Amino acid sequence: MKQGVCPKCKTYTWLQEHHILPLSIFGETIFKTYICSNCHTDIHQKLGKMTSKEKDFYLIFHIQWLMGILMVIFLIGVLLTL
Repeated sequence: MKQGVCPKCKTYTWLQEHHILPLSIFGETIFKTYICSNCHTDIHQKLGKMTSKEKDFYLIFHIQWLMGILMVIFLIGVLLTL
């Protein structure tokens, strides 16, 4: 935990680590953010209430997001070798 401003609700408080890519699916990754405990609880409650179709969409969205990040990293590597 650390102190700072929650990017979701803009409150200055103690922040908790939140895995952007679900820990249960992707394991430990570098893709994390820090949000307040209220927002963290809210996000996980909403995830728990999702239908299987909504969870599939959520998972696909995160996989596409990760692929975009990896593509940017790859392109930066290519540009640095030119």
